[in-house]
Amino acid sequence: QVRVAAQDNAKTKQGSVILDLDVPDFTKAPLAISNVAIAATADRGVFSPPKPGFDPFHGLLPGPPSALREFPNNSEIAIAAEVYINKVAPAHRLDITSTVRADAGRVVFSNSEERSTDELKGAPGGFGYAARIPIKDWTPGLYVLTVEAKSRLADVQPVSRVIQFEVR
Repeated sequence: QVRVAAQDNAKTKQGSVILDLDVPDFTKAPLAISNVAIAATADRGVFSPPKPGFDPFHGLLPGPPSALREFPNNSEIAIAAEVYINKVAPAHRLDITSTVRADAGRVVFSNSEERSTDELKGAPGGFGYAARIPIKDWTPGLYVLTVEAKSRLADVQPVSRVIQFEVR
């Protein structure tokens, strides 16, 4: 739970907010995916750079993540997520894909990556996934990004995250 309180300098106005957080346990399901972080070239001037040597995204993003979900059509967005696999035996492959669909359902971007549980040396763990999405000259409107991970084992259900964004 996060609790924040504030008061103005004149001590005439004050308030507080309490937010319950759900911290997922990525070790329980056979396959899990984190939320997707997005960084956009259009946002580079909005945030100050992180402290030197501190990169929570381990180089998967070109800069700090964006709070915006609206981007100009002359930029590029970068996405990053972590895919966690807890069922590593027998050794098998995973397919991680990102797809962007326009408002009418037409696919305007697709990226796929294949990973193997052999990379984890027999222990449960995770893979970083990143993709760059050039949105230059896209038609203004709504788009839907889907990041999905599928194990090639028949008894492991796929997982995905879906984010709507707008190009202006």
